[in-house]
Amino acid sequence: MNRHQKIVCACVAAGILVAALALKPVLWSPRGSIYSSKADENSYSVGMEPLNSTLSHAFSLRKGDAIDVSVAHISGEVTITITQENQRPIYEGRNPDLGSFRVNIPEDGQYLLCVAGKQAEGSVSFAISPAAE
Repeated sequence: MNRHQKIVCACVAAGILVAALALKPVLWSPRGSIYSSKADENSYSVGMEPLNSTLSHAFSLRKGDAIDVSVAHISGEVTITITQENQRPIYEGRNPDLGSFRVNIPEDGQYLLCVAGKQAEGSVSFAISPAAE
């Protein structure tokens, strides 16, 4: 192999490496998921571009608290579940309508807020409203 061929091979190899590194977040993310999530003591939000997995966050809630859920679902399948630990879901919705709705908490406990997606794009957010004292 002459010097010119070695330079061409090195450039091609470098280009392939750069392309592989640029595509790594898409190719090696969990089942092709690209998402953002943010949680604090009173809220949880998920942005999906697309989401192909299940994300969740736990909150300790009291009877009378409420969860305000906002959905901006653009495409794919989304399932939202709100479950008290070791209980049946208090809310489960598949491909909920765009907009907002409220889920009231029936008893004290640890609650898991879940968002599952299959090629889902859009966003889901949860805001905790404490019970009036």
